[in-house]
Amino acid sequence: MIALILLLAAGVGYVDVAKLVTQHPLYPVLSQYDREIAAMRSTEHVAGLRTIAASVRKDADAMRASTTNANRRAQSMSGANGAAYRSREQAYLSGMQSQRIPANDTASYRSGAARSGQATLAAYRAAMAQRTQHALAARAQQFREKESTLAFDLEKAHAGQRLILATKLRNLHLDRSNQKVLGAKIAALDASVVSAVAQRKRSDDAQLGAYAAQLRAQESADDARMAATVARSTTLNVAQRTQLAESLPPEAAALRGYDPGAAAGIGNAIANAGNDLHGRFAQLQTVEHTSRADTDARIAALQAARRQLYDAILTQIRNDASQVARRRDMSVVIYQRAPSSGGVDLTPDVRKELTPRL
Repeated sequence: MIALILLLAAGVGYVDVAKLVTQHPLYPVLSQYDREIAAMRSTEHVAGLRTIAASVRKDADAMRASTTNANRRAQSMSGANGAAYRSREQAYLSGMQSQRIPANDTASYRSGAARSGQATLAAYRAAMAQRTQHALAARAQQFREKESTLAFDLEKAHAGQRLILATKLRNLHLDRSNQKVLGAKIAALDASVVSAVAQRKRSDDAQLGAYAAQLRAQESADDARMAATVARSTTLNVAQRTQLAESLPPEAAALRGYDPGAAAGIGNAIANAGNDLHGRFAQLQTVEHTSRADTDARIAALQAARRQLYDAILTQIRNDASQVARRRDMSVVIYQRAPSSGGVDLTPDVRKELTPRL
């Protein structure tokens, strides 16, 4: 019985697959896949980058709601409601028979209107600066991802040649002269990758600079239009207030000069400015969505390539293990580390089969 057990044990071999995968000549390429996937996934968790779309959408919706509300209030003061406002104004002023608007009231109102206009313009400029910053961050992320992809593609293209050179360098019988030659070739491969990536980065930086200039030019034009709109609105309000103060004598029974059409015009201008800003925010949101989709697609492609390479490595290990087992008259090969049932460790022999013949 013991002899039968020993005989069966002698006919069974086992292979440590996990160990052989790490010793396979193409394992550095597999590791590079893992590093590239990890690097691209890390960009998904950078603070602020993954929430750009939601932040922009929230800002755009808030701006549109604010301008829509302002337009609604302005429209309510014009048209059919204009007569009602005039009636209420006249009823109020009818009790002021001998009263006059203070002489310094117009100057105070002008100062308040100017401060309100400046506050509106400051809020608009802050929103524009945030829009520009978000757009530049999204574009810069796209460029960095392309540079990383270029470096990975070049490393993968040189992987075979680099592996052969590195294997030759490990030859104990190699003289110093040949070692220097092989080392120089490996350094040249490294330098070519660095040079290509640096060239791409210079090109990307130039494009990013041009894009930044374009955004700032657009921001400047938008700022000029908004400043003109705020200035016209402030001037119109102050002029109406001045007319009110000058046209109401002490004995006047009602205020004249109310223009409901002007309120409607101001409301329309505010609504148009809000719609224009909302449209520009929507463009930025589209850019961010496109960048994220490109990143996700690249990660999926890298994962598929890694699975294909890993499956090929496993297939080669199993094929080589079968050949070694046949040469040693073994009928069973177990693919695990030192099984409890015993057997002969074929891992070193399979490792030799994986070593490239140079």
